[in-house]
Amino acid sequence: MATREEIIAELQRVNQRIDALTPKILARPDAPLPEGIWTVHDAVCHLAADGNAVPRFLARIERIDAGLPLRPEGWTPAMMDAQNEDNIARRKSLPITDVLKEIRDAMDADIERVEGLDEALWSREIPNFRGVVTPASDQLKNTTSGHPHTHIDDIEKALA
Repeated sequence: MATREEIIAELQRVNQRIDALTPKILARPDAPLPEGIWTVHDAVCHLAADGNAVPRFLARIERIDAGLPLRPEGWTPAMMDAQNEDNIARRKSLPITDVLKEIRDAMDADIERVEGLDEALWSREIPNFRGVVTPASDQLKNTTSGHPHTHIDDIEKALA
């Protein structure tokens, strides 16, 4: 079970990794990722759009508590892909330095939110999107930093 301190440390590590990669990102934003069709710039835009993950996670908890499905009725993976592409398109014309700042600010905001979360949430067991029941704290860690680290790994590989 992930602790509050571990989650905060991982959020800080996301920002550290982004800071370390910033010169390379600025030098080669159009470098293709090792898999898929995204570029480094696309991945940076996606990271910014996926920031502020704690409120989304808490909305999932509310859906669970209300007995609602985790995904809205009629949801499909294609809808998520379209939302990702829309989020990227909205940021692609911005200066990449602004998008990188958005990532950092989102991680900092999530650190504050994690610090203030109710202790009862940490030990709670909830289903993930695949229906597997695991500790809420582990899912929160994945949502806030695990997912970003995966994309940062791809960015690192693209810029190596």
